[in-house]
Amino acid sequence: MCVGIPKTVDNDLPITDCSLGFGSVALKDAFGHTQLGGVAPIISNSIGAKLGYKCHWAVADYLQRSARHLASETDVQQAYAVGRAAVEFAIAGRNAVMPAIRRLSDSPYHWDIIEAPLSAVANQEKLCLPSSSVPMVSA
Repeated sequence: MCVGIPKTVDNDLPITDCSLGFGSVALKDAFGHTQLGGVAPIISNSIGAKLGYKCHWAVADYLQRSARHLASETDVQQAYAVGRAAVEFAIAGRNAVMPAIRRLSDSPYHWDIIEAPLSAVANQEKLCLPSSSVPMVSA
């Protein structure tokens, strides 16, 4: 039996509205585009070019993904709901499925959990996510 739980914050899984934690790490730039970081190399290159200093930058990656104290209330609610659904699917003998977050409305943001077949999620990627479908919540 396999019940998968989405673990990526990259928000690139099909079927599920958003990946757990995405709302807490996604930022909007000055043009309203969703950004997942990316400013470090720009600042580092600027310091090197303008001031002549050697710089190093690092991607937060695991630190960002484990920063529970920064999670929004929506992220916490979705994490518990996805975990609960995964246990319920397993108890019910469901196989090759994943609990997925389904968006019900944008304003206010409402969601529920649905069952997604792993065959529709595994080795797939959700491309060109429009910024209007990204739930932006404050921590």
